[in-house]
Amino acid sequence: MEASIFTAVLIMGFLGSWHCGVMCGPLSCNFRKRENFISYHLGRLVSYSLISILLFYGAHYFLDTDSRALKLGASLFFGVLLIIFGLMQIQIIPQQKQLSFKFFKVQHKILEKYKAQLNQFPILLGLLTGLFPCGWLYSFLIMSSQMKSLSQSLTVIVIF
Repeated sequence: MEASIFTAVLIMGFLGSWHCGVMCGPLSCNFRKRENFISYHLGRLVSYSLISILLFYGAHYFLDTDSRALKLGASLFFGVLLIIFGLMQIQIIPQQKQLSFKFFKVQHKILEKYKAQLNQFPILLGLLTGLFPCGWLYSFLIMSSQMKSLSQSLTVIVIF
């Protein structure tokens, strides 16, 4: 069973590599020196792994708790949140345009302000990529949080 999950993750990662290449490829292409390229990708791996660890322990805290009220409250909160998000996507609930990309604009300002430092230390840019808005990355992070053990969770991220 585990081998089939990891095979599916490998296939999904391969099929989605076009997305990664188009969206984040230009960032990694800035680093022509091999050590800078490796440093950037090491930062990405560390960032994704740390987020995966946080999500793994957070998810398992809710799953392993004996508190029925906590499980019910979390289920209702996230369920309502997902329904609202879905209704906003199909435009039944109007979205506020000025709020849509506020987080992205803040990230962009930070990247522009510290451009020289990020080019000098590519590992810093790699560490920031875990916070970029990427649904493909988030889907793998959520999948990794649902694994039975932390080692399996991190394996999903490394395969991705």
